[in-house]
Amino acid sequence: MPGMLGHQSASTASATKMPKLQHVAVLMDGNRRWARAKGLGAVNGHEHVVNNVIEPLVDRCIELKIPHLTFWAFSTENWERDRAEVEGMMHLFRMAFEKRVEDLHKKGVLRWAVRNRTRNEEDVD
Repeated sequence: MPGMLGHQSASTASATKMPKLQHVAVLMDGNRRWARAKGLGAVNGHEHVVNNVIEPLVDRCIELKIPHLTFWAFSTENWERDRAEVEGMMHLFRMAFEKRVEDLHKKGVLRWAVRNRTRNEEDVD
């Protein structure tokens, strides 16, 4: 996938003795701006990122055997957004986990959610 962890071939990487990548961290920002620029709703922007960025990036990290992948997906300030947007984001998180959890576990992927438990979002974990 162009632009996503892979411009340099394995032979080039080994020739330059680059260390193996151990961790990819993604700060997800701009989903709503992207959606607005396309004339779409905020949740559509978040859904686009789940389908077209997160899922391919997870697959690519597995393929490259990168042991750690972190997404900063939701900050405390996000709770102040429109209720429908927050509920839409929580729904997307649940669906993304449910869709892939069995396959990811078979591939040895573990997941942890770090969050503020005072928000009572037990099912998004």
